[in-house]
Amino acid sequence: MKETLEEFKLRIKHPSDKKGTTYNVRNSWGVYDFYKFYRKNKPEGKQWVLTESQYFAIFRRVNECLVNLLIATGELEFPYRLGKIIIVKKDNTFFDRNGKMVIDRKIDWNKTLDFWYEDEEAYKNKTLLYSENPKLTVKYIKKNALFKNKGMYRFTASRDIARRVKSESAVSFIINRELSNQIKGLYDG
Repeated sequence: MKETLEEFKLRIKHPSDKKGTTYNVRNSWGVYDFYKFYRKNKPEGKQWVLTESQYFAIFRRVNECLVNLLIATGELEFPYRLGKIIIVKKDNTFFDRNGKMVIDRKIDWNKTLDFWYEDEEAYKNKTLLYSENPKLTVKYIKKNALFKNKGMYRFTASRDIARRVKSESAVSFIINRELSNQIKGLYDG
């Protein structure tokens, strides 16, 4: 009796099954740290005091609105010249120190395991299938910002934001923006 696809995937161990490394981040503020600061410095009067759940709900809603605006427009500019966040399409190919072209694409393990299940020779040869999606990243531009110690600040998109950016709407937006920039370059002479 031939094993099913699910049994095959359970039998084969691949890197996506392994637990990732956990990091201990120091000198960084999270949502709960902001809430502790708010709790210590509450506004005067009972009408403006928020509970923990209300505070987190507001925080999540504001972040959700900012991410939706980022995905819809491709960039998010902060007030008071604090910089901006943009969606950038990176090329999957680059040259290493020896001048050899390197293709940097992630392995799509679901497609690879389906392919290995159907083709025994591919499983024996360990043929890998790579993702075809363009590499989209969220980048913080602080070049024109007016605050001190710019080198000390870094923005890293959360996993949820990175996944949402790679959605079809964001991909189509980036492609359309690049096409419009190319068309402007043609007519600028």
